[in-house]
Amino acid sequence: MSPHLLLLSLVFPLISCEVAFRINEKLSTDPEFYEQWRDLVAIQDRQMTDHPEDLYQFSTVLDQLRTCPLIRTLSDGVHNLRVNDVAIYADIGHLSTFCRHNLTRLNNGDLDSCGHHSSSSELPTLDKMIKVFNPNLTVMNVHRNHDESFVNQVKEITARIKAIPDHEEKWKMIFMLPNIQDGEASETGQAAIEVLQAIEYLNDNLPRKTFIVVLKSSGKGMWRDASHAHSACLTLLDRWKKYVDHNSESVWEQVNTIVEKNFQHQLFTVEILPLLNEGALAQFPNGSDLSSLGYDCAHWSERGLSLLHVAIWTAMLSSQSMRTREYRPVHSMPKCPEPRCPFIRTSSNSAVCLWSKIEDDPFPLAPQIIAVAILAVCALLCFILVLFLCLRKDKSTLKKEKAFGSNFSSIKFIDDDV
Repeated sequence: MSPHLLLLSLVFPLISCEVAFRINEKLSTDPEFYEQWRDLVAIQDRQMTDHPEDLYQFSTVLDQLRTCPLIRTLSDGVHNLRVNDVAIYADIGHLSTFCRHNLTRLNNGDLDSCGHHSSSSELPTLDKMIKVFNPNLTVMNVHRNHDESFVNQVKEITARIKAIPDHEEKWKMIFMLPNIQDGEASETGQAAIEVLQAIEYLNDNLPRKTFIVVLKSSGKGMWRDASHAHSACLTLLDRWKKYVDHNSESVWEQVNTIVEKNFQHQLFTVEILPLLNEGALAQFPNGSDLSSLGYDCAHWSERGLSLLHVAIWTAMLSSQSMRTREYRPVHSMPKCPEPRCPFIRTSSNSAVCLWSKIEDDPFPLAPQIIAVAILAVCALLCFILVLFLCLRKDKSTLKKEKAFGSNFSSIKFIDDDV
């Protein structure tokens, strides 16, 4: 065994058992895979530097949201819930965490856990974006175990939310972001079923002022692209083939039907986003962009997680018919709440957006006063214009009369000469 492989075998027991299961055995026993994997992380590192726009675009995401107009409404239900009404934030699932990338440490066998919460990212994520509108947002971080089920994660989140004073009167937004690794490779244990069980638990325990956003992850999508893009990803993702086979679109459609019939209330609702239905990796001229994925090809990189969160933000504020089903991890600027419907979109307000009562405004007549002032200025300008034209006409008439008199004088002079 090479010194590098020996070093890796000593380090792996210190990292999470899930990462060790997929990588430790292969790296410590398969020299060919070891070289493939090192090539993968080198490509990811190089591709990260091939995005010179990253630094600017990531830095402007929150600045863009700060320019969004603040629209005052009264949020008395899920269908007119504004982003700034959200007081408690939580997310669960393998797509809610990311792997840190440090090429030197990876080559030395110091593998990251890929369990970093979005709030720990230095890049824009949903919690930071919501904080632009509500600086007092409470972020709940579940103590993740890679083998923890959705339901167990939800139970922990629920217990911690219930410990917050007056939690029933605060709007809670919980994001469920399942990956191919969530659930089990069986009919009854697949990710969609676990998501449904988690929703049922929340409905029973947090039935008031709870808004759940589910990112549907049916099919192969980006992980199929990753498997085709690099041989190391093909090997790493091989374990999850059975998971993908049991993560069909038909099962998610059944979950969606159950949710629509049982979990759409005035103070509790679930929105299922189709972003990843036909998702794929972004493409460079020379191949797929693998920099959005972590070194295990299953989780996001820090960059990839931020790109996904911006896309989720835009989907939340878009009507159902306008939500994309073909997500690509590329830069896009976040959307402001629409002035005509500044709410997190649901099936109800996507069809007909009904405005609620305007909150007390310290200047309630300001719009009317501004309109009257504009009309007055326009009227004054029209008066000045008419007056100017009249004076100009008078001057023109006087000049013409003077010229006519001069002609008579000339005739008189001619007669005198005769």
